[in-house]
Amino acid sequence: MKKVVIIVAIILFLLGIAFLLAGFGIKPIIYSPHHLRYELGGTLAILLAIILLIFIFVKEWKTLPERIVPVVKKKLLFPPKFTKIHAIVFFIILISIYLLIWGRLTVMTDTAYFGGDTWEYQSMGVNFAKGHGIQKFGALEPFDVYRFEKITPLPAYYNDFFQSAGEDDIYRTPAYPLFLAMVYKLFGVSPKTAKIFQLFMLVIIAASLPFVGYHYWGKIGFISGIPAGGLYLARNYKLAEQILTEPLIAFTVFLVLVALMIFEYRQRTIPAIILGLTLGVALLVKGSLIFR
Repeated sequence: MKKVVIIVAIILFLLGIAFLLAGFGIKPIIYSPHHLRYELGGTLAILLAIILLIFIFVKEWKTLPERIVPVVKKKLLFPPKFTKIHAIVFFIILISIYLLIWGRLTVMTDTAYFGGDTWEYQSMGVNFAKGHGIQKFGALEPFDVYRFEKITPLPAYYNDFFQSAGEDDIYRTPAYPLFLAMVYKLFGVSPKTAKIFQLFMLVIIAASLPFVGYHYWGKIGFISGIPAGGLYLARNYKLAEQILTEPLIAFTVFLVLVALMIFEYRQRTIPAIILGLTLGVALLVKGSLIFR
């Protein structure tokens, strides 16, 4: 019976991976326009496989002291003393694996989209990096400096970019243009570099999920956080491909959560100040975070 359950779990896991790849648009595996259907089906299949394996092995861990399972459990999964060094090494390993995988999957062009929200963020970031002040929209530099992608034919709003040059864009919160300005000041105007930093933010979130899980749910939360990190990146890595504020919003929410965890662990003045400052900074990233 045990072998049958293990075989079923492995089949479900492999099917889940195949369906996830199909949902993320990796055509050589399976391809269909119904991406969301495949992603949900794949996620459910993997979760079911994990539940089956946990059910089988948790029952056996206490009855197999002479075999490999308890050795893996005690020495690898849960060493007798999981020190800060263990945590740091594990964190670095996860970051390395995630960067290796999603660094290859993420398409990072060295241009920004000329339209939508992107042309505002990009122009404000470049203008601030070039010394024209904060929240300044429009062409205060030659057009090529902004590294927008080439669009043919030119859109109707192309002239607006020049006619509105120097206008204060108070509609946008300032944190993301400041982030772009810092990147461009240090590394030159390179949307690709900004996108790399954005991917790194998402990777840090994913690699931290086991520790967040452990804080709230103990060992089972730690184990659950490992596949959760991969699923989080698989669902959201494409956010890093655009010059948009979403990766910074996600990272800011993550920092607020970390500050809250610190305060929960040690309810003193300094952690309270850190939490308050983090919440304040979050409003500079996304005003609606005040309602979260």
